[in-house]
Amino acid sequence: MKKRKAFTLLEMILSMAFIALVFFPLLELTFSNLRASHETDMSFLATNLAQSQLETLRGTNFDLVLSSSKQSLTGQSFSQQITVTSEATGLKKVNVTIYWTTGGREQNIGITTYITSGEGG
Repeated sequence: MKKRKAFTLLEMILSMAFIALVFFPLLELTFSNLRASHETDMSFLATNLAQSQLETLRGTNFDLVLSSSKQSLTGQSFSQQITVTSEATGLKKVNVTIYWTTGGREQNIGITTYITSGEGG
């Protein structure tokens, strides 16, 4: 009797099942890492936008540093809201909150600083 060099159907099914058991968890891990990386990137961008807005407000005339409602930032997938509170004469507390959506959930980052009447332009 001659030895066969081909695989049987059972061997093929078992090897495909083994490959699936190894491959699909690795694929899920890869997608999970991509989602986490995207969320980190968006958080980093939002933090930079908030910091940039605060720096712009620091260079603004003190009397013109005012609150604004939530508004979309042009050409970007972010929105911002500025909240200004007078803490004392010549001192304002400024909070810039940046909003974005990731995975169907709204995320936000807020940065707060104080601006004195001697800072602006």
